[in-house]
Amino acid sequence: MCELWTREFRFAVEKTCRPGDEQTTFVQRISAATACRVEKPGRTGYRLPKSQNRLLTHSHGHRRQSGFLASNIIRAACQANCKMTSYNVFYHCYSREVSAEADDNATMSAAEIVAQFPEILLKPDDFFGIVDANGVTLQFMRNRVERVWMEIPCPEKEGSYGNHTNLQAALEVLKQLPESFEELKNGLVFQSWEGDNDEKLYAVPEDEAKKLVDDHGVAFATDLVTCQDLGVGYMYRETPDFEEDSGWRFLSGEEDQDYMNVSGNSGIYDVNLIANYDPDIIPFLNAPVGSAFARNDDDVFVPAEELDDEDNDLNDDV
Repeated sequence: MCELWTREFRFAVEKTCRPGDEQTTFVQRISAATACRVEKPGRTGYRLPKSQNRLLTHSHGHRRQSGFLASNIIRAACQANCKMTSYNVFYHCYSREVSAEADDNATMSAAEIVAQFPEILLKPDDFFGIVDANGVTLQFMRNRVERVWMEIPCPEKEGSYGNHTNLQAALEVLKQLPESFEELKNGLVFQSWEGDNDEKLYAVPEDEAKKLVDDHGVAFATDLVTCQDLGVGYMYRETPDFEEDSGWRFLSGEEDQDYMNVSGNSGIYDVNLIANYDPDIIPFLNAPVGSAFARNDDDVFVPAEELDDEDNDLNDDV
């Protein structure tokens, strides 16, 4: 596999400070601005309810497996023969409402995997996992704009070997599955579940970004948007802090207070680059300072105050 990650594209952290207030960073101000949203009962930021079923997130950015990680039941069920004619699989497609859990012992041949993979990974959060004869798991999660996170979890090292790719490249990997999935680690990068990693893996390398919008300057975004590729779930615009600053702040909506308090969990990027991560933000980029938008339960951006009104109505009903 080709190397899919690139160097960091961000400005110096010092530029995130307001003039005359060198101790105040974007992260601290956004943390305060979103605290009331993050801490609301029953809602984690402004994210679809189904996001509770996706991978658990560590404070430093990468994903830790829960239901998505193949269980010991699957490992025990694998046949330790030299050449497999079928593989244990687990998957979930939300839009089609089809799934196979880790303890279902579902199997597919290599040909069936290639045929079914595109039918399972239709929309963000859909996932597909395969287990080889030695109990090694290769798993994929669909993100936005036909991007896929591919990884081999290593619980004994408390991390995963993974990388961002696209649907077609992932399908090519499945067409040439090696006897042992360990062979695929050479094209992947180890990422600790605790987040203490030397490299950040960006889903959209700067040199691969397409020109989607005119010059809008730069914007703040968290690693959940750029490294975990969760998409933008909440966006708002404040008064710019420096000349290049657009004032836009992009969050996935799954950030909690502890996450927001760590400056290393965020960066400053060209707005066009963030549009490559999530093109749904483009229609709102000319909105004035003070604007805020969030995804509703239909995964559509609406003015954030509409969701606040909905929450107030629900509280009144209770």
